[in-house]
Amino acid sequence: DDDDDDDDDNDDDEDDEDAVDDKNQRQSSKGASGKQDKRLADWLRESKQSKSAVIELVSSDMLELLLENMNHLVVLFYDPSQCSGKNNKCKKILAELENIDDDTDDHGIQFVKCEDVAYAKSIGISSLPALVYFKKHSSAPSLYVGDLEEEERVLEWLVKQKNEDTIENINREILTNLITKQKTGSAHKSGQKGRDYLAVLFYKHQNEQSDRVIEELESIDDDLHEYDIHLVKLADDLIAKKYGVRHPPGLVLFRHGEPLKYTGDLMDEDDLLHWLTLPENLETKHSIESVNEKMFHRFLKETRHLAVLFYSEQQGQCKQCSRVMEELETIDDDLAELGVRFIKVDSMSLAKKYGVHALPGLVFISKPEAGDGDSKGSSKQAASVTIYAGDLKKGEDILRWISEQKSPHMNEIPELSAKQVKELIKQRQHIAVYVYEENDDKDDDDNDDDDDDDDDDDDDDD
Repeated sequence: DDDDDDDDDNDDDEDDEDAVDDKNQRQSSKGASGKQDKRLADWLRESKQSKSAVIELVSSDMLELLLENMNHLVVLFYDPSQCSGKNNKCKKILAELENIDDDTDDHGIQFVKCEDVAYAKSIGISSLPALVYFKKHSSAPSLYVGDLEEEERVLEWLVKQKNEDTIENINREILTNLITKQKTGSAHKSGQKGRDYLAVLFYKHQNEQSDRVIEELESIDDDLHEYDIHLVKLADDLIAKKYGVRHPPGLVLFRHGEPLKYTGDLMDEDDLLHWLTLPENLETKHSIESVNEKMFHRFLKETRHLAVLFYSEQQGQCKQCSRVMEELETIDDDLAELGVRFIKVDSMSLAKKYGVHALPGLVFISKPEAGDGDSKGSSKQAASVTIYAGDLKKGEDILRWISEQKSPHMNEIPELSAKQVKELIKQRQHIAVYVYEENDDKDDDDNDDDDDDDDDDDDDDD
């Protein structure tokens, strides 16, 4: 008991330290945020007041600030060391693109240029000059493929990126960055956030079949976004072959960096959407799947036994979440062997619907098999929901609890008739049978009484 008290005291001390750290971080970030806001506001004001028809040159620091705050941003990356001599291609490209600078402003697209080669390489842009379109909250930028001196085509492409459902075009370096972010769960300099699920269409330029497949996939891009699956396209035969696509077009789904190739019909949008959102295809080993509400309901529909951790990634809302998730990762594989899917959802509103009012919280959802009783096992009403009330930092206890919830009668010996036992002996090679009589308990009670009487007699003799 003293050890438990010490552990509780240590937890309290750690919580206090976390609270102080959170407060200091909030104060520090608030001050930094204020300076950044002023810096951005000054830059935007100067940009609007400028009568110059040139594309604004920005540093990598300012570019990161713009990436964090601008909804639609296009960047021309170039190497100033290559922009000299008689054949000054950079100068020609800049001259053409500056003709559409005002047009991009009219469409709500901020146009800047950056000559930081090292920064460009850090986000996967190695071949310069390059025109890159960034959309806020997207996990990857889109690269322009075409002649940068044809400004009308460039403007048409930019407007399409902003206003239509398009699939981001990436290169092999950006794909490598995205896969790395999936594996490590880290953010990257470009301000683009990583996602657990990435679908990549490997295609060929100016290929009729590829164009048809791209058009088909663009019709489900919004649906995939709702499931937090990011769809991109890449024209690179070498990388395509590396991931099993020998004759593009072909589709590969990456889950925490692990590839899974689609073998169905690329022109069947319903089958594509079903396959890309199928829980068994999204499953990965050694990690708890992080899903949004839309994907949660898909898991709920397709899964009979589901363990759900409700948590929050926002600072200050869930102090214990990181430690709890670290502990629960140790039992994820054990739960998979039990036939239980384990997912986590960052949603307080959904947590409250399932009776969890403080984060983190764990619930176990189980549905009866199809045909059990009146339920078909497919509706939310047919599922039983149980909230875990123990210590979420004790993985073994949670594993035992979920096992008991899944199979409450697992530890009970089934009672059979003599006829059933005979049939079972014929079917099984090994069987243990405990045989007893119904009045065994009564006989035991009588024997206990006799023993008591004997003891009384002995006492009398004494």
